[in-house]
Amino acid sequence: APYLERLVENIAASNGADVAISIDIPAIRLSGDRAMQLGLLVNELVANAFKHAFAHRQGGALSVTMRDLGNGSLCLCVADDGPGFDPETTPRHMGSRLVEAFASQLGGSVQMDSSGQTTATVIFPRDYGEADPAPPQRDAQDRSSGGVRSISSIRLSKAARSSKRT
Repeated sequence: APYLERLVENIAASNGADVAISIDIPAIRLSGDRAMQLGLLVNELVANAFKHAFAHRQGGALSVTMRDLGNGSLCLCVADDGPGFDPETTPRHMGSRLVEAFASQLGGSVQMDSSGQTTATVIFPRDYGEADPAPPQRDAQDRSSGGVRSISSIRLSKAARSSKRT
């Protein structure tokens, strides 16, 4: 939770808007990868709130909450008291596509509600993909034949390709 609190506070400070921020995130232990994915999602949602809800006015309120639903899922809500938008007529820009992509990486989905205030709710499994066994680690010798290649094998393959052109 301190990670997400610092993230939200840093985004708020970088925007310089006079916004009352409420953060209610319990201490939840996640793997480093899950925390990073969640951080990307929170960053995009909070940045979007500052960009759209607070851009043309002084003051406002932003709420970031997360709770454990008790069924193996977590619920993240980011809400602002901005003017809102009509999801039917508002075109989807990069920010909304990123939010959906980050939520999908977490194994969750996004629900947007813009009646009275804008609230993004993301429900996602706490341990998505982590129960799956990790792929076996390959040693350095084996890497040149897989997705990771050494510089020398790249040079050799590049030279081989260019010699076939003549």
